[in-house]
Amino acid sequence: MYGLCGKRIDVAVGDAADDDFWARLVRSDTVRIVVLAMRARHTDIDALDSLRSAGYGDVTVAAVASYRANVEELGALGFDRVVRLYDGAGETLAGQAVIAVRPGEPV
Repeated sequence: MYGLCGKRIDVAVGDAADDDFWARLVRSDTVRIVVLAMRARHTDIDALDSLRSAGYGDVTVAAVASYRANVEELGALGFDRVVRLYDGAGETLAGQAVIAVRPGEPV
């Protein structure tokens, strides 16, 4: 995520349960994408409701879900993109293991 900052993308990191974070976000008129990576599905849903209530209806909202059924549910509730948490995790782990064994070589 922090690699995005090097690509001239402003990133605001915060806790959706923190009222101060929402106050900072609401004051910004440049928010285009919100990525939610929280443990509890209901927290994602509450955050989406907060965004919509604050007038961010045109913002792209992405979330992570633990289970395939939650991916479908969150999509149906209005999330623009939902990714299952473990999709790609094995490939990423294998790539990191190769880097550990062969540092400096392309993966």
